[in-house]
Amino acid sequence: MRKLFRKAIEGALKELEEKDKIREIVIRRTREANRLIREAVFLTHSGNLEQAKDNLAKARSQLNELCDIARRFPDIAYGGIMGMSFQEYTEAYALIKLIEEQRIPSYEELNVPLPYYLTGLADLLGELRRRILDLLRSGDLEGAERTFSAMESLYLILREISYPEALIPGLRHKCDRGRQLVEITRSHIVEAKMKAELVNSVKKALHTLKGRSTDNHEDIWSRG
Repeated sequence: MRKLFRKAIEGALKELEEKDKIREIVIRRTREANRLIREAVFLTHSGNLEQAKDNLAKARSQLNELCDIARRFPDIAYGGIMGMSFQEYTEAYALIKLIEEQRIPSYEELNVPLPYYLTGLADLLGELRRRILDLLRSGDLEGAERTFSAMESLYLILREISYPEALIPGLRHKCDRGRQLVEITRSHIVEAKMKAELVNSVKKALHTLKGRSTDNHEDIWSRG
């Protein structure tokens, strides 16, 4: 009886063995793809967009190859470990497009699994906050305000998505976190604007005082 049962499940075990081998390949090679994607984000924030795009192209090529390898097992090819890579890829690619072209890529343009497209955009909110803080530190208030406008608009759109968690796992949680990021970033923008206005007021006051001092000095000399 035991031999009979083993023979019955033999095909399933062979399939499972093949799936495990492919899974190991995917785990190993997605590490390299993820490294390239993370470096692309760093390069983007550093202003090296061309190198960042090159990294992303290499990462996408690797992800495409892995999808072909794992095609027999959709749960590996389009979910789990691969899914997280697609999510990070979406986030990095969208960051570059927003900086370069003031837009985010469409779902069709990116061609990644739908849930990871949306959750990747939700993660983009964190990278936009990071960019805003960099712009504020460099004194580019106008650029920071423009980026914040994009950040807030993206959050408001994502917040309107009300499909069940089973269809887009993690999106609701990411949006909740996104709301907090938007609010705290707004406070930084307001604080920076207030400081800028104060500095301008002080400069104007000093300029006025300097002008009056010059006028008084000329009056003294004219009377003499």
